[in-house]
Amino acid sequence: MHVEGELTQAIDKLLETVNIDIVVMGTKGSNGQNINYLGTNTSNVVQSTNLPLIIVPHFAGFGGLDKIVFAADFNGLSNVKILDPLAEIARKFLSELLIFNVFTEGQPLDSNKSNEALHLNNILADIKHTYHFAIDPDVAHAIDQFAKQNHAELITIINRKSDFMSYILNNSNTKKMAATTIFPLLVLRDGE
Repeated sequence: MHVEGELTQAIDKLLETVNIDIVVMGTKGSNGQNINYLGTNTSNVVQSTNLPLIIVPHFAGFGGLDKIVFAADFNGLSNVKILDPLAEIARKFLSELLIFNVFTEGQPLDSNKSNEALHLNNILADIKHTYHFAIDPDVAHAIDQFAKQNHAELITIINRKSDFMSYILNNSNTKKMAATTIFPLLVLRDGE
């Protein structure tokens, strides 16, 4: 099938005719130097599609998926089915999920987060998973460092309508981290 047009419009046209479960997108800077990993096309697709999206930097290799970092904020999900693609990948590759939460300095501990962690524990009961926490004012940097230290092969994040991904896409330090990260990102969409 051949579809022409601006990238997000072409994807929308394709979705009208083909049943697609996940979008995989390779990235590099417009000058081929990978200057802006989360460039304009990627940012537009992240914001426009409700499908799970795997963003792969052009220099990323594939050696399996033994460890997947799931950057969880424990703020609840509108629908637990959002985690189905992550769970399916983890089951297929027998991956260990490293569920990682970053508190910013001065952020109060919330008892609702404990309840959300227990809920997540039930959803992922048949998948090997562990919980990890850190305090860092730069959330994206902390996630990247944690993934590197634990030799992860994929980072998973949830794109909420206007919080975490907006922070990632609009924070200049985060863009620097994303431009140099070696990790593909699995972006799951929560909410409309």
